[in-house]
Amino acid sequence: MPKTQTPLDPARIRETLRGYADSIETDPLTNSVFSFALGLFQDLDSGRTDLGRIGETVDALHFDLLRERAEQFSRQHADIGDRKDPFATVRDHLAATAKKDPQRFRDAVTRHAGGIVFTAHPTFAMSLSLRQAFAAYASKPDKSSLAALESAAHDPQPDWPDQITLTHEHEEAQAAIANAQDAAGHYASLIVETARKYLGDEWRSLRPVLPTLASWVGYDLDGRTDIHWSQSITLRLREKAAQLAYYRGRLSNFAGFEQIAALEHRLAEAQAHTETAAEKFGRDLSDPDTLSDAANFLTEAPDAKIVDAVELTSPLDTLIEDRETPDDTAAALMILRAEIDALQLGTARIHLRVNAAQVRTVLQRDLDLETEDSELGRLALSKLSEMADSTEVRPVNFADLFLEQSTARRQFMMCAQILKHIDAGSPIRFLIAESENPATVMGALHLARQYGVDHALDISPLFETPEALETGGRFVERLL
Repeated sequence: MPKTQTPLDPARIRETLRGYADSIETDPLTNSVFSFALGLFQDLDSGRTDLGRIGETVDALHFDLLRERAEQFSRQHADIGDRKDPFATVRDHLAATAKKDPQRFRDAVTRHAGGIVFTAHPTFAMSLSLRQAFAAYASKPDKSSLAALESAAHDPQPDWPDQITLTHEHEEAQAAIANAQDAAGHYASLIVETARKYLGDEWRSLRPVLPTLASWVGYDLDGRTDIHWSQSITLRLREKAAQLAYYRGRLSNFAGFEQIAALEHRLAEAQAHTETAAEKFGRDLSDPDTLSDAANFLTEAPDAKIVDAVELTSPLDTLIEDRETPDDTAAALMILRAEIDALQLGTARIHLRVNAAQVRTVLQRDLDLETEDSELGRLALSKLSEMADSTEVRPVNFADLFLEQSTARRQFMMCAQILKHIDAGSPIRFLIAESENPATVMGALHLARQYGVDHALDISPLFETPEALETGGRFVERLL
């Protein structure tokens, strides 16, 4: 047993770890972390230290690492524009392109150029208050934000485990999405500003395409059993209500236009209807009467309900094209229209995710197909291709969703209900995790056509193993 105490000063800890690591030349089995931990256990056993002192060191190291990480994060983003004008670089690039080649500018800002997908799993590494303090210091590193970060780092957060819920996960993702929406809207304003300056009388004809925003929080069933289909419906309705409220707020800035006043009133009715629907689907739907009440309310077609964003963009089109509409108003409406085009009736597009095994279960049990042969399902692929070409649309309702036991089939049915009763214009990406068999993807297409949603679903296999990556080329080739 060593007679000297294992150091607890952060600087000396690093020196000690380096010393242990250097001994690997004489002892290849050396593990510096294990050796250091063994020293601490021996110190505890001998009384040379106690848990309180070790806890203080852990707190100090935790704070130092958080501070370093936040400062590194801040430095990484320091070159993106100016802190006083974060969009300066984007503005300059748009202006330079439009000035040199107006057509190239038009082409660049009216085509899809990518997007962002929001998840929530990594946020569990820190509590909510610590994440907020971290973000505040990374965004504006000063004495005040540093003190707040240190306070949050030393807070034991006993209620932290209770924060790890689907609802909390969704709220966190939505907060990040709101920031992204704000940035996308600002980007749209820069595009319109540049168009007014360089496109002459043609600037109103521009229809900017913004980066897409998507989220799988509340819709990812790969490896999860805690998300009921009714929760996904409820979350989507809440997202829709929030987005309708956002559009209403934007329209409230325009006064003196009858069309806008009428549209704002229409949005208010639709928002109220959606909020009520979300409340009804948020109840315990295991009770048949409760399910029936929620389903009937959503599927009925009252005048208040809006299902297609075209109902919002059409009147905006008319106002933008009308030369009687002041230029500033038309420009602001173009920005709003670009946001509606990108987001439709939700805060972000939906990314559903299931596992390939869940899809195979449906194909094997319901369609009596073997999809796991060594030739990547060649016979099954051929048969499913024929079935996909001849599939008739099967009607579906919420009672069917309630009764369906298959996860994959239930997800396709849920897509049908979302597209029919909540948001008809927003494409849904259907991700299939651990895809190693093209027959699985063809089977998904068959199911999509069976429920009449193939036109709105982007079925995307995920290659997540070395074998899948190696055979990915043949995988895609067999599907073409």
